[in-house]
Amino acid sequence: MPIRTPHPSPLPARGEGGERSERVRGGDRPRNLRDAVLSVALGIPGQLDHPDFRNALECIVAAAKRRGKSVGTLLRSAQDVAPAVRDGITFLGIASEATALANGIRAVVKEARTALSVRG
Repeated sequence: MPIRTPHPSPLPARGEGGERSERVRGGDRPRNLRDAVLSVALGIPGQLDHPDFRNALECIVAAAKRRGKSVGTLLRSAQDVAPAVRDGITFLGIASEATALANGIRAVVKEARTALSVRG
């Protein structure tokens, strides 16, 4: 019995012989792979070092390269760029509005705490 996931699998479809097809599901759009989407679809939420996640990512990157397509993801910070590039991901978004807002709020809170400690 196949494992059911809450989202359609972003993995390339399997042919009758079990081989991965050339087509990455979702058409020509870059796929968001390193965040929860793929790990949740595989039943291993957030486990980006899990062998199933690593294998799926390698399959997707290889299929995209064969078709001349980019594989993309949204990263949380600049520190995530090098690992993503090592994994073969070539379309990178860094941060989001929510991340930028949260970082800005953290900076304001830090400044306020510093100002309070100086007043002593």
